[in-house]
Amino acid sequence: MDLSIEAFKRVRKAVPEARFLLIGKGPLREAYAGVEGVEFLGFVEDPGECLKKCALFMHLSRFDPYPVSVLEGMAAGLVPVVSEMTGTRELLEAIDTGLVAADPAHAATKLISLLEGPAQIRDLSAKCRQAVRGWDKDRSISDFKRAFAKITGERTAGNGGGR
Repeated sequence: MDLSIEAFKRVRKAVPEARFLLIGKGPLREAYAGVEGVEFLGFVEDPGECLKKCALFMHLSRFDPYPVSVLEGMAAGLVPVVSEMTGTRELLEAIDTGLVAADPAHAATKLISLLEGPAQIRDLSAKCRQAVRGWDKDRSISDFKRAFAKITGERTAGNGGGR
């Protein structure tokens, strides 16, 4: 969370009306209570209602194999900016390489540029929705097997035969 807060502080300096909504409970509320524009919503019954209030989604992680929350945000039409160590990186690079940030400063630069260009947000939102259309359990399993086979050098039914 510290990486996202660092990026948001930079965004807030450039776009004073920007807000960062955080869903969930935990010790973060106390750690970041004084950061202007950060709103801790706690547990919410329907996260979709919160997503409707947003245009962008930030997931700056030091390591997250494949966060479903990024896919859920994309399905809701949000444009995500993720760190290089987030498993959804490859999906987003195919849409716009700028959606993958090397560090909080790069993430902030992209977020600011998006907030200053609503037409770009609309365009990327449509591309994000299209990218996750049809995403389901079977596709996730197939993608995982293909990625695992690539790493291990094994062949699977999805890439020309099996072992």
